[in-house]
Amino acid sequence: MTAKRTPIRNYSGFFIVDYAEKKAISVSRYSYSEDLSLYLRSACAESPDIQMVWEKSLYIPDSTNKIDLKNIDEERIEREVRAWSNKYLASPYRRLIIEATEYFVLKMLSTHLTDYFNDEKFQEENLTKFERKDIPQVLLENRFLNLFSKPMEERAAFKDHYISKRTRGASGEGGADFSHFELILPIKSKVSRIDEKTFEINTKKFTLQVTISYLGAGHLLPTDFKEYYLRMLDQSSVPSMVKEKSIDNKTIRRKSLSTPTTAVVPRTPAAPSSSS
Repeated sequence: MTAKRTPIRNYSGFFIVDYAEKKAISVSRYSYSEDLSLYLRSACAESPDIQMVWEKSLYIPDSTNKIDLKNIDEERIEREVRAWSNKYLASPYRRLIIEATEYFVLKMLSTHLTDYFNDEKFQEENLTKFERKDIPQVLLENRFLNLFSKPMEERAAFKDHYISKRTRGASGEGGADFSHFELILPIKSKVSRIDEKTFEINTKKFTLQVTISYLGAGHLLPTDFKEYYLRMLDQSSVPSMVKEKSIDNKTIRRKSLSTPTTAVVPRTPAAPSSSS
């Protein structure tokens, strides 16, 4: 009997926002944080629209607001939290982080699959290559994928650059980024979008769904981490905040199985927390 096995993998991580400078801080030796910081910096350098969304939508917490623990109105707090959550879930800033994280995953997949299929045992006629021109329009709605893969000859930031068809990556004026995008997959594979935070790769052997979850949860960055790891002195009354995101990976394998199996991997890495 043919059955479906659906392993689920969840990868949790974090990024850090400096509200005073309105930027994502690069955490050394943590590739997601380093790349997200670079994506946002490069996109804002070239796209005034993305820069406006990033700076305008960034919620700045009031660190001077003190809570009177003796007179807590729990119903009022619950209403305010619910109202804030509904407003935040529709925030353009949240959508921007989801798109940047999705681009991070697509880049990793691109690199991994290029290396994997670069082997004599795989015949070229059994593979298909998705480049910018082959990407479904629904995926190009990702502003980072659309911007960074756009040909250099169509971008003012690269007007002074020598342009070659063999160029796979380049930096332009102000930190603009060009990155040739390709995704190598088995022949007859399909790439599609399920919803605004999920994309799917469908092959004969399996279907891979990747979902980016980001609700905007955050907490204050521990002082020791900020000072000794990031080498930052706290010179502002506006705090830095740890923001958490999650990547869910669901693979449906088509095999002959007696019973379906589901596997869950622990969520790592965890965001740094203060020792209280």
